[in-house]
Amino acid sequence: MIYAVAIYGSPRRGGNSDLLLDSFVKGLEKANAKVDRIYASEANVAPCDSKRECESSGLCCIKDDMQKIYKQFLEADLIVLSTPIYFYAMTAQAKTVIDRCQSVWSQKYLLKKETRLNKAKEKWGFLLCTAGAKGGQKLFDGAILTMKFFLDAYGAVYKGEIGVRGVDKKGEIADKFPEAIQQAYEKGIELVEGMENL
Repeated sequence: MIYAVAIYGSPRRGGNSDLLLDSFVKGLEKANAKVDRIYASEANVAPCDSKRECESSGLCCIKDDMQKIYKQFLEADLIVLSTPIYFYAMTAQAKTVIDRCQSVWSQKYLLKKETRLNKAKEKWGFLLCTAGAKGGQKLFDGAILTMKFFLDAYGAVYKGEIGVRGVDKKGEIADKFPEAIQQAYEKGIELVEGMENL
Protein backbone atom coordinates (compact mmCIF):
# COMPACT_ATOMS: atom_id res chain seq x y z
CA MET A 1 0.00 0.00 0.00
CA ILE A 2 1.26 3.46 -0.91
CA TYR A 3 1.72 5.74 2.10
CA ALA A 4 1.26 9.48 1.49
CA VAL A 5 1.71 12.50 3.73
CA ALA A 6 -0.38 15.58 2.92
CA ILE A 7 0.82 18.90 4.33
CA TYR A 8 -1.78 21.64 4.56
CA GLY A 9 0.33 24.81 4.49
CA SER A 10 -2.35 27.47 4.80
CA PRO A 11 -3.18 29.20 8.10
CA ARG A 12 -6.79 29.44 6.86
CA ARG A 13 -8.70 26.18 7.26
CA GLY A 14 -11.06 25.42 4.41
CA GLY A 15 -9.44 27.92 2.07
CA ASN A 16 -8.58 27.45 -1.58
CA SER A 17 -5.34 25.53 -1.15
CA ASP A 18 -7.03 23.31 1.43
CA LEU A 19 -9.83 22.48 -1.00
CA LEU A 20 -7.30 21.65 -3.70
CA LEU A 21 -5.46 19.31 -1.35
CA ASP A 22 -8.71 17.79 -0.06
CA SER A 23 -9.52 16.77 -3.63
CA PHE A 24 -6.00 15.43 -4.20
CA VAL A 25 -6.29 13.36 -1.01
CA LYS A 26 -9.65 11.98 -2.17
CA GLY A 27 -7.87 10.79 -5.30
CA LEU A 28 -5.13 9.18 -3.21
CA GLU A 29 -7.68 7.39 -1.05
CA LYS A 30 -9.74 6.36 -4.10
CA ALA A 31 -6.58 4.61 -5.31
CA ASN A 32 -6.28 2.93 -1.88
CA ALA A 33 -3.35 4.92 -0.53
CA LYS A 34 -2.95 5.43 3.20
CA VAL A 35 -2.87 9.17 3.92
CA ASP A 36 -1.73 11.15 6.96
CA ARG A 37 -2.67 14.82 7.09
CA ILE A 38 -0.48 17.50 8.68
CA TYR A 39 -1.97 20.95 9.30
CA ALA A 40 1.13 23.14 9.55
CA SER A 41 -0.66 26.02 11.26
CA GLU A 42 -1.91 23.73 14.05
CA ALA A 43 1.25 21.71 14.60
CA ASN A 44 3.56 22.61 17.47
CA VAL A 45 6.60 23.34 15.31
CA ALA A 46 9.11 25.98 16.35
CA PRO A 47 11.29 27.78 13.80
CA CYS A 48 14.81 26.51 13.24
CA ASP A 49 17.08 28.19 15.83
CA SER A 50 20.25 27.62 13.80
CA LYS A 51 22.21 26.05 16.67
CA ARG A 52 23.58 23.69 14.01
CA GLU A 53 23.78 20.71 16.34
CA CYS A 54 22.23 18.66 13.54
CA GLU A 55 25.40 19.10 11.49
CA SER A 56 27.27 16.73 13.78
CA SER A 57 24.44 14.53 15.06
CA GLY A 58 21.92 14.55 12.23
CA LEU A 59 19.25 15.22 14.83
CA CYS A 60 17.30 18.37 15.62
CA CYS A 61 17.77 19.60 19.19
CA ILE A 62 14.25 21.10 19.33
CA LYS A 63 11.73 18.67 20.76
CA ASP A 64 8.25 19.30 19.42
CA ASP A 65 5.83 17.85 16.86
CA MET A 66 8.59 17.63 14.25
CA GLN A 67 9.82 14.46 15.92
CA LYS A 68 6.67 12.70 14.69
CA ILE A 69 6.66 14.57 11.38
CA TYR A 70 10.24 13.51 10.59
CA LYS A 71 9.15 9.89 10.91
CA GLN A 72 6.16 10.47 8.64
CA PHE A 73 8.29 12.15 5.97
CA LEU A 74 10.92 9.42 6.10
CA GLU A 75 8.36 6.63 5.79
CA ALA A 76 6.19 8.29 3.13
CA ASP A 77 6.20 7.08 -0.45
CA LEU A 78 4.61 10.38 -1.51
CA ILE A 79 4.74 13.85 0.07
CA VAL A 80 2.29 16.48 -1.15
CA LEU A 81 2.16 20.08 0.05
CA SER A 82 -0.51 22.71 -0.54
CA THR A 83 0.06 26.41 0.08
CA PRO A 84 -1.33 29.78 -0.87
CA ILE A 85 1.29 32.15 -2.26
CA TYR A 86 2.37 35.04 -0.05
CA PHE A 87 4.84 37.48 -1.64
CA TYR A 88 5.82 34.92 -4.30
CA ALA A 89 6.57 32.21 -1.72
CA MET A 90 4.86 29.59 0.40
CA THR A 91 3.40 30.46 3.79
CA ALA A 92 5.47 30.88 6.94
CA GLN A 93 3.73 27.86 8.43
CA ALA A 94 4.73 25.58 5.55
CA LYS A 95 8.24 27.03 5.39
CA THR A 96 8.76 26.51 9.14
CA VAL A 97 8.13 22.78 8.75
CA ILE A 98 10.48 22.65 5.77
CA ASP A 99 13.21 24.68 7.48
CA ARG A 100 13.23 22.19 10.35
CA CYS A 101 14.25 19.50 7.86
CA GLN A 102 17.75 20.97 7.87
CA SER A 103 18.62 18.04 10.16
CA VAL A 104 17.64 15.61 7.40
CA TRP A 105 19.70 17.60 4.90
CA SER A 106 22.63 17.30 7.33
CA GLN A 107 22.12 13.54 7.56
CA LYS A 108 22.24 13.20 3.80
CA TYR A 109 24.90 15.67 2.74
CA LEU A 110 27.16 16.13 5.76
CA LEU A 111 26.95 12.76 7.49
CA LYS A 112 26.33 10.73 4.31
CA LYS A 113 23.39 8.80 5.80
CA GLU A 114 20.54 7.36 3.77
CA THR A 115 17.31 9.35 4.10
CA ARG A 116 15.19 7.06 1.93
CA LEU A 117 13.88 4.08 3.84
CA ASN A 118 12.41 2.19 0.89
CA LYS A 119 14.99 1.84 -1.84
CA ALA A 120 12.84 -0.60 -3.82
CA LYS A 121 10.91 2.24 -5.44
CA GLU A 122 11.18 5.96 -5.94
CA LYS A 123 9.87 8.44 -3.39
CA TRP A 124 7.78 11.20 -4.98
CA GLY A 125 6.58 14.69 -4.14
CA PHE A 126 3.95 17.05 -5.52
CA LEU A 127 2.99 20.69 -4.93
CA LEU A 128 -0.38 22.47 -4.99
CA CYS A 129 -0.47 26.29 -5.00
CA THR A 130 -3.16 28.94 -5.06
CA ALA A 131 -2.76 32.69 -5.41
CA GLY A 132 -4.95 35.75 -5.33
CA ALA A 133 -2.80 37.39 -8.00
CA LYS A 134 -3.72 36.76 -11.62
CA GLY A 135 -0.45 37.83 -13.23
CA GLY A 136 3.22 37.30 -12.60
CA GLN A 137 5.12 34.92 -14.85
CA LYS A 138 7.15 33.59 -11.91
CA LEU A 139 4.33 33.59 -9.37
CA PHE A 140 4.84 29.98 -8.30
CA ASP A 141 8.60 29.70 -8.90
CA GLY A 142 9.66 30.43 -5.31
CA ALA A 143 7.40 27.74 -3.86
CA ILE A 144 8.46 25.26 -6.53
CA LEU A 145 12.16 25.75 -5.82
CA THR A 146 11.63 25.41 -2.08
CA MET A 147 9.62 22.23 -2.57
CA LYS A 148 12.24 20.70 -4.86
CA PHE A 149 15.08 21.26 -2.42
CA PHE A 150 12.96 20.05 0.53
CA LEU A 151 12.18 16.83 -1.34
CA ASP A 152 15.82 16.38 -2.30
CA ALA A 153 16.77 16.03 1.36
CA TYR A 154 14.52 12.97 1.50
CA GLY A 155 15.72 11.58 -1.82
CA ALA A 156 12.32 12.28 -3.35
CA VAL A 157 11.59 13.03 -7.00
CA TYR A 158 9.57 16.17 -7.75
CA LYS A 159 6.61 15.13 -9.92
CA GLY A 160 5.15 18.54 -10.66
CA GLU A 161 2.62 21.04 -9.46
CA ILE A 162 -0.84 22.47 -9.94
CA GLY A 163 -0.97 26.25 -9.61
CA VAL A 164 -4.22 28.19 -9.62
CA ARG A 165 -4.27 31.99 -9.98
CA GLY A 166 -6.97 34.51 -9.23
CA VAL A 167 -8.50 32.92 -6.14
CA ASP A 168 -8.47 34.99 -2.97
CA LYS A 169 -11.84 34.73 -1.25
CA LYS A 170 -12.21 31.68 0.94
CA GLY A 171 -13.35 28.65 -1.04
CA GLU A 172 -13.96 30.44 -4.33
CA ILE A 173 -11.78 27.97 -6.22
CA ALA A 174 -14.64 25.47 -6.13
CA ASP A 175 -16.89 27.77 -8.20
CA LYS A 176 -14.31 29.56 -10.32
CA PHE A 177 -12.04 26.65 -11.18
CA PRO A 178 -13.84 23.32 -10.67
CA GLU A 179 -11.56 21.86 -13.34
CA ALA A 180 -8.56 22.45 -11.05
CA ILE A 181 -10.32 20.59 -8.22
CA GLN A 182 -10.96 17.70 -10.60
CA GLN A 183 -7.39 17.82 -11.89
CA ALA A 184 -6.07 17.51 -8.33
CA TYR A 185 -8.32 14.49 -7.72
CA GLU A 186 -7.16 12.80 -10.90
CA LYS A 187 -3.51 13.57 -10.17
CA GLY A 188 -3.82 11.88 -6.79
CA ILE A 189 -5.08 8.71 -8.44
CA GLU A 190 -2.47 8.93 -11.19
CA LEU A 191 0.46 9.21 -8.80
CA VAL A 192 -0.62 6.27 -6.66
CA GLU A 193 -1.12 4.10 -9.72
CA GLY A 194 2.23 5.23 -11.07
CA MET A 195 4.02 4.32 -7.85
CA GLU A 196 2.35 0.94 -7.71
CA ASN A 197 3.68 0.18 -11.20
CA LEU A 198 7.31 0.98 -10.36
